[in-house]
Amino acid sequence: MMEYVNLGREERDMVDLMEKAAATYEAEMAYATRRAAERAAQTAHAQGHAQGHARGLADGSERAARAVAARLLALGVDRAVVTEATGLADGELDSLP
Repeated sequence: MMEYVNLGREERDMVDLMEKAAATYEAEMAYATRRAAERAAQTAHAQGHAQGHARGLADGSERAARAVAARLLALGVDRAVVTEATGLADGELDSLP
């Protein structure tokens, strides 16, 4: 390949243009990669938040059902009625305080 300084004006302009195009392409690819990574992180964060929220609701519902079952049993309500009302299995009632 010829030395840059030995090229004519038109060839040097073409080399400069190609180098600028390559640099622009690399910068745009780097930007696109960063944006894709940011979007992936945002999506993962949102999914984690939604999963945590759902898990928290489920845990809270379970605790509420167990608390209600314990109160109903303390009031002398039949176990079959308690399991039907709370959705807890009969075996779960044995572990209630």
